[in-house]
Amino acid sequence: MFSFASASSSSLADDNGQSFQTDHAPSDAGETRSFARRLTGRLRGAVVKLCFAGLLATAATLQLFTLVSTVANGTQQIALATRGAEVFTTIARQGDGVVSLISDQAPRDALLALEQRQQVLALTGDSLQDFAYRLPAGAQLELLQQEATILLSAAKTVVLAGGQAADLAALRTKVLAFGDLQVAMQEAQLGLAQEHLVGLEQRTRAKISLMVAFLAATVFLLSTVLVTGFREMARRQEIEDELKEAMAEVDQASKAKSRFLSTVTHEIRTPLNAILGFSELLGREPLSPDQKQQVSRLNNAGRTLSRIVDDVLDLSRIEEGGLELRDEDFSPNELFREAVDLVSVHSQAKGLILSSEISSNMPRSLQGDPLRLSQVLLNLLNNAIKFTHEGSVTLKADARVIGETARLRIEVQDSGIGIAEGDQERLFDRYVQTDGGFQAQSGGGSGLGLAIAQGLVHEMGSQLEMHSTPQQGTTFWFYVDLPVIDARSELPIEVPELSVLNAAAERLMLVDDSVDTGELIQRIMGREGIHVEVVTNPLDALAQVMQYDPDVIMCDMQMPELSGVELTRQIRKLPKPFCDVPVVAFSATSMTSEIEQMIQAGANAFVAKPFQINDLVGAISAVLEEAGERHAKRAAARKTTRTFAEVEQMVDLMGKDWAQRFLGRLRDRLEDGLNSQQSRTERMAMAHRVVAEAGQIGERDLSLAATALEEALRAGGDISREEARFRNEARAFLSRLPLLNFRIG
Repeated sequence: MFSFASASSSSLADDNGQSFQTDHAPSDAGETRSFARRLTGRLRGAVVKLCFAGLLATAATLQLFTLVSTVANGTQQIALATRGAEVFTTIARQGDGVVSLISDQAPRDALLALEQRQQVLALTGDSLQDFAYRLPAGAQLELLQQEATILLSAAKTVVLAGGQAADLAALRTKVLAFGDLQVAMQEAQLGLAQEHLVGLEQRTRAKISLMVAFLAATVFLLSTVLVTGFREMARRQEIEDELKEAMAEVDQASKAKSRFLSTVTHEIRTPLNAILGFSELLGREPLSPDQKQQVSRLNNAGRTLSRIVDDVLDLSRIEEGGLELRDEDFSPNELFREAVDLVSVHSQAKGLILSSEISSNMPRSLQGDPLRLSQVLLNLLNNAIKFTHEGSVTLKADARVIGETARLRIEVQDSGIGIAEGDQERLFDRYVQTDGGFQAQSGGGSGLGLAIAQGLVHEMGSQLEMHSTPQQGTTFWFYVDLPVIDARSELPIEVPELSVLNAAAERLMLVDDSVDTGELIQRIMGREGIHVEVVTNPLDALAQVMQYDPDVIMCDMQMPELSGVELTRQIRKLPKPFCDVPVVAFSATSMTSEIEQMIQAGANAFVAKPFQINDLVGAISAVLEEAGERHAKRAAARKTTRTFAEVEQMVDLMGKDWAQRFLGRLRDRLEDGLNSQQSRTERMAMAHRVVAEAGQIGERDLSLAATALEEALRAGGDISREEARFRNEARAFLSRLPLLNFRIG
């Protein structure tokens, strides 16, 4: 049964005790969430208050409009009342003094005055009809006007009758009655006016009070909202500042983590590079079977450690989103076959049946990242083999082509111990491992394989799924959509060539502060006939470049005092031809951003530590080939000049004829070595003679190549590399031979 353990440490420390935070989260995250909830509640309350304040403001506005309307109506009523009083006065004035008017004036004048008063009453009556209905006492005014008209008519009758005493007495009685009517009506109008004014005042005061109350409530609510808003804005600004500080800390922690990983991987890979390199060199020496087995175990252990370092870096790239997938054409069938071949050794060692079931409709050519896809397959296959005691492990792959896209379903099935249902949820977490019992038997591991596989599948736009039954087995599968390049034709199989350095190169300058790396590269390049000048202090490198005049420079990117990136920039600023010397950068880091920084600084190629011999030799060969004929001609000129000096000494000692015969024998020997089929013994003898003869005329590279071939033939192992190197050097010498003969004369 599986049991899982995840890393609980949140920080890493370097040798100086400096702590590097790896999984940083703000310590007040709970407080921040609580504040967010409180802020949301307060904002809702503020919105409610604003809405209520808006309603109150609307009500206050309505009250203001009502007040204005009331005041306007009151003003209109007052104006009507004033006009009614004026009409009342005019009517009353026409009925007053009628008796004295008749008594004091002549009849004719009295009649004229009475007629004028009747005309005034008639006009007043006409205007009274327009607004009397709007006055509370309008009917009384009409009655008073009628009584005044009757009174004037009676007075006019008395004048026409001669002004008799009896008529005057009756007229006087009517005048008194008219006066009483005026007094009664005046008192009634005064009461109505007072009542109207009091009502208007009360209504106005009530509406003003209500409006003031509404406005006061509105101001209070708005003030509380503003105070709350300013307070929350201040608190929000504090939270934003805290979040910015937290984000800055997270960014610093991420940078510290990257620096830590870069430093640690450099410190691990530098000695690991020496372990792997020297063990590979030692494995090529003639050893006893037991010694070969020990060297093989040493090399395998080093490569296991290298894979663990790679896993940590891959996981870091996935977490930071810095992993970039490539797009290149590849054969899925070939990829599946290679994956099965790579893990077949482990399955055979455990007695497991390893098989693959590839669908017949699998496209022959797809576009994607075969390296990362292969990495996922190898993780799943190795994991299946690790936890399967007996039975089988099967790789299945099917494809469904829709238009120009193929959907692949890739599955790895095993008959192993299975995974408990409760543990399956954490299976893709980082550092998940099995318990100590089976862990020890299955080889342990970093616990990153499935997490990395899941991350890679996510980068491909899919998800890794699984199904497991304890004691019966586990199945992992995922889908991936890839463009179809050619669904019918098989991709041509590229046969990798052995990396053999161009014979034109003879000087390599290594800038590295590691003595072990320097000795390792000296041994590797020495087998290729290349002299290596090691510079351990990067501050001395620029002067050494101009003094040593190398064909190629190898430079470590992480060195004290002066980084390889800066050193490469300074090399590119040197005068010609030194600024054009190819630079091969190497480092323990494999971060894409740092590699791009190296290339931008002027490096021509990059090799990651720990490197294999083939990778190193291949990178140097590639940059020399890209450098073109310039470096080849310069190196060849150095060789020819040195050979001329040796041949001239030979001519002085032995004579021209002997020198020409010597060069002729060497030419024949090399041509036989290039063209004829020789036995191992004959070829060993040929190489042995070339060692001495080439050395006599200063052809050190040819002599070293012949020495390496002779040693390889004597060891009885694979001689393909030494053979290719010897042929390159032999052809190079033969191409310069006519010039040597010409110089001899």
